[in-house]
Amino acid sequence: MNWLRKYLELIVLVLVLLFTFVVFKYISFFGDSGLWGVLITLCGAALFSSYRFFNTSNKIESLIYFLACVTLLLIIFTSVYQGVGLCCDAEGNVFKPSALDAWYFSIVTWTTLGYGDLTPPKILKPFAMLQAVLGQIFMAMIVGKTLFILQRQDKGENRKEP
Repeated sequence: MNWLRKYLELIVLVLVLLFTFVVFKYISFFGDSGLWGVLITLCGAALFSSYRFFNTSNKIESLIYFLACVTLLLIIFTSVYQGVGLCCDAEGNVFKPSALDAWYFSIVTWTTLGYGDLTPPKILKPFAMLQAVLGQIFMAMIVGKTLFILQRQDKGENRKEP
């Protein structure tokens, strides 16, 4: 039962993201409100994972958890782009991208590179905006946590005994 308490937060996060994925897969049944439900759930999952990232004393576990959350979020965003489609010309013609193209667009959006060769259709612009913001926040979090860990190690190793 100890393992359940230890990993309950991760299990809940994975179940929420799987639920989001299922809702997205059957989006035609839920319509636009389903897309907004997915968007709100992704925001909640991101907030939850950021809380967990900073409130874990185990450094390695914290990093693994963080990377797992980022990967899951990227997979969800990729599946949204692949399912709904992307635009690639000035007229805004929507096409269904391959898995590689959807993953590429997701990574480019997450890192806010924004090459401009692929763009989201109007209905997915809130997703792309959220993903860009989350990418910036999560990258700042990993830099902040890394610097915090290094600073704590430095203070511990360089402390002079009287």
